Amino acid sequence: MQAGVVCAGTVSGMGFLHYGGEVFPLDDRTLVHLQIAIYEARAGGREFYVTWPISRDSGSGRLSAWLTPGIPVLFEYEGSRVPRINRAWVEKLAHSAMTGTGLVVTPEPF
Repeated sequence: MQAGVVCAGTVSGMGFLHYGGEVFPLDDRTLVHLQIAIYEARAGGREFYVTWPISRDSGSGRLSAWLTPGIPVLFEYEGSRVPRINRAWVEKLAHSAMTGTGLVVTPEPF
């Protein structure tokens, strides 16, 4: 399944999150923040949902994936440079993973 997503961060290269045999496109900036937040949230073997919006040109709506420690997650980036990390965004994403709704990809706070 491939679904376009709304860029939650500033416009950057288009990367991909690979999980459970599926490939999900996300902009590189959002993807790197998601990678850090997932790493922090999965500490201790936690399981949780990750939810992100789907772009209008791909039908709108949202996707959710249940992340478990037994299934590897691969983050593939188009760009070679790691963007500047917005720690507040990482903390907001990681904190949301501990809630009943799971990790919800939200726009980058400035």
